Amino acid sequence: MCLIDAPEMRKPVAGVDGCPGGWFVAMDTDDGGIATRLYPSLEELVGELQDYTLLVDIPMGLTPDAPRRLDAALRRWSYNPSSVFTTPCREAVYAEDYEEANEINQQRYDMGVSQQAFAICRKIREMDALLRNGSGLSGRAFESHPELCFQIIKSGPFTLHPKRTPEGWQQREELLEPLLPGSLEAYDDAMDGFPHTQVARDDILDALALLLTARGPNCLLRCKQDHDPRIPDFTISVVLPEQARTG
Repeated sequence: MCLIDAPEMRKPVAGVDGCPGGWFVAMDTDDGGIATRLYPSLEELVGELQDYTLLVDIPMGLTPDAPRRLDAALRRWSYNPSSVFTTPCREAVYAEDYEEANEINQQRYDMGVSQQAFAICRKIREMDALLRNGSGLSGRAFESHPELCFQIIKSGPFTLHPKRTPEGWQQREELLEPLLPGSLEAYDDAMDGFPHTQVARDDILDALALLLTARGPNCLLRCKQDHDPRIPDFTISVVLPEQARTG
């Protein structure tokens, strides 16, 4: 059973998206504006932004014996269900190559690992290490999904263009600016301020969508059956815009 609850999200907040250069952040400033930063590692980011509540586009929590039910539940909001991949099992996440990860996941979950999922396993490991080492992330870092956030905040019949196309960039910019004032300026500044080989256009837009969602109103989706025994007192969940309650 999946439940939607309201999370307690302490201000200030930041949206975090993985990118080729590490982790890209769109964050609150003291005067209510938006700042952007790039961190080479999640550990450095978490250490520097200790006062922030973080919404991160990365799976948080790995289930041992069955796929995360949460991943399947999230697909109801997706214009493209394949964009919400099934998170691999822990052993597959820590495999040395794709073939090994795929074989392990077949044994554990009776399903393979998508190339998309394997491509971010290194970043999943970064988050997993912090959650397991007592870094204090529980309660101040939450998983989220920017593509779903974009889909949910636009009410009515609506299809997102692919996020790596000019039409997709423009569409997301137009969605953000009325709801997140200053987002276009922050986007332009980030495009000028970071190497495109390190931070792509869609990384910036994704982080801004997560910042918007973190500012609220929002809600939290969880499935009671999902549990990671390696992370005590942690609930596998995803934060989405408030409109998900009625979508």
